Amino acid sequence: MKTYTDIVNDFSQILDIRGMECGVGWCDMIYRCLQKIDRLEPQHVTITQIGEKGGMVQIKYAFDYKEGENCLWQIDKINEYIREAAEESLRTCEYCGKPGKFRNKEWRRVTCDECEDYYFGN
Repeated sequence: MKTYTDIVNDFSQILDIRGMECGVGWCDMIYRCLQKIDRLEPQHVTITQIGEKGGMVQIKYAFDYKEGENCLWQIDKINEYIREAAEESLRTCEYCGKPGKFRNKEWRRVTCDECEDYYFGN
């Protein structure tokens, strides 16, 4: 299982974040997403935020290119990879990475039954 440290160490060239605001259970999924983004031209993209919002992973980025460069396809691919990760997060426990369920309780979250019981006593 990947960790926050793996993400920061392996993708330091495209990350400009102070931390991640989500559970470690999503690290594998985030890692795979960043691998795909990194295979594009990393000099154009900077990941500016990784967190959770509304029960799903949220990855924000900045894209820097010069006028006339044909790189809109890269933006489309980055958006596709982020969308795939968001969809996967809706069925992945944020705490342990096992298959999880979307729960709309005190706040929206995705947990497996075991983590839901352990962390929230439900």
